[in-house]
Amino acid sequence: MAKRTSWPPAGSPDIPSLLSAVKAERRSKTPRASAILADALEEIDELRRKLVRIDPAGSYSELAYLKARAFVLLSHGALEEYIERVCIDVADAAITAFNVDERPRRTIITLLHYGANSDPSSVSANGPWQIREALKQSRRQLLLWRESNNGIKEKDVLRLLLPVGLKESDMGAAWLQAMSDLGSLRGRVAHHGHRTGAKTPVDPGDALATVAAVLPTLCRLDAKLAGFRAE
Repeated sequence: MAKRTSWPPAGSPDIPSLLSAVKAERRSKTPRASAILADALEEIDELRRKLVRIDPAGSYSELAYLKARAFVLLSHGALEEYIERVCIDVADAAITAFNVDERPRRTIITLLHYGANSDPSSVSANGPWQIREALKQSRRQLLLWRESNNGIKEKDVLRLLLPVGLKESDMGAAWLQAMSDLGSLRGRVAHHGHRTGAKTPVDPGDALATVAAVLPTLCRLDAKLAGFRAE
C-alpha cells in the first residue's frame, strides 16, 4: 500500500501538487478524498497543461487570451459538476446507512432541516418510517436544487452543500468570496472576454490564479464530507 501523505493539504499547494496528493490519498485503504474530487482536479490540471502558458513579461498573443478564457470556462464547469455530484453522493451515503441501522447522522439531520423543511426532532418522534419518508422528500428537493443550479457563486454553493452537513463557517467567508469571484469571472469571459475591445481582458496568469485560489479549501471541504460519509 502506498505511503499515506498529508491530507487534507495544508497551505495553498499548486494544482499539480493537489492532484498528486489526492491521487495518493485515493490509493489508501480508507481514502479521505472522494473520487469526484479526483476527477475534478484531474480535469482542471489537464486544462492547465493544455491551455495556460505564463509569460514572465506578460506579453500574450490573441490565441493565449482565447485559451485563458477557455481555461476559466471549462474549470468553472468542472467545479460546478463537482459540487452537484458530491452533494448527492453524500446524501445518498447517509440515507443508505440510515436505512440499515436507523442511526442519526449529521447529514440526516441537515437533510431533514433543509430538504424537507422539517424539525428533525418532530419527524423522529413518529419513528423510522416517517424519517425515511421525509428523507425521500429531502432527496427529491436536493435533486431539484441540483438540476436548477447554474453556477458556483456563494448562493449556489450554500444551497447544495448546507443540506448535506457542511456549515457556512466550514467554508469561510474568504473561500465563498473566491468562488463568487470565479463565478463572476466566468460570466465576464463568456460574454465580454474577447481580447479585442475588452476593457479588462483576462490573461493566463489571472485566469490560473483565480481558479487555483479555490482548490485547497475545496480539498479540505471534501475531506470533511468524507468524514460525514463514514459516520
